[in-house]
Amino acid sequence: MITGNLAPLRNVAALLEVVDQLVHRDMTLPGIGVFFGEHGAGKTSATTFAANEFDAYLIEVQSIWTRQHLADKLLEELDLRGVRGTLPKKVDAISQVLASTGRPLILDDAQYLMKSGMMDMARDIYQGCQTPMVFVGEPDFEANLTKWPNIYDRVLVSTETVSCDLGDAGHLGEIYCSGIVLGDDVLSELLDRTRGSARRLSVSFSRIREAARRRGLRQVSVEFLDEVLLHTGGIVSAQRPAKRGAA
Repeated sequence: MITGNLAPLRNVAALLEVVDQLVHRDMTLPGIGVFFGEHGAGKTSATTFAANEFDAYLIEVQSIWTRQHLADKLLEELDLRGVRGTLPKKVDAISQVLASTGRPLILDDAQYLMKSGMMDMARDIYQGCQTPMVFVGEPDFEANLTKWPNIYDRVLVSTETVSCDLGDAGHLGEIYCSGIVLGDDVLSELLDRTRGSARRLSVSFSRIREAARRRGLRQVSVEFLDEVLLHTGGIVSAQRPAKRGAA
């Protein structure tokens, strides 16, 4: 099933499994989950899918945030815009709502919590509600989280993203290269050139579709990929395809 621009990739399924384990855990067990991996693996898309599936609260943390801003964003997400006062008062209000609703909280780009005391604040919120909390972060997120043993010891499940496979590429192709027939040989070549990155695949499929549209093609070959500026993660000037007819 494909919903909008969200494909059921393996990393989507992996995050769904993380949240599901937390939601259905024995309540004597801790309820924190970690989902981490490479840039472009589709983590943010997975968080959107998981939030919809589990009716979870979702916050995308930004690098410039402070504890006060994090609290205000959480209050906004929890529809508690009228809460005023000190930071402890806001944290208490957030914890109370999470505890009363039981809805999971997903914190995307959670690596930015590792400054200005925000990670300790996240722990305080969890301690006050005991509802599922999922940190989604960069490749070294789990390793860095060990610096906060009072949080890391409460991690029940931790999962690393995987590279896209042929099935994932097919799903992304249906979304971003709709109307163009893509054989398994083309998908395999794209997986190799993009190193299995969901983001690079998505951008490359979009460029392939536009190039094929201009040529009036309904099906493309592996050779046609050399005529498209694919997103391979390298320097753009080094990826520019040769002009047709060039030696």
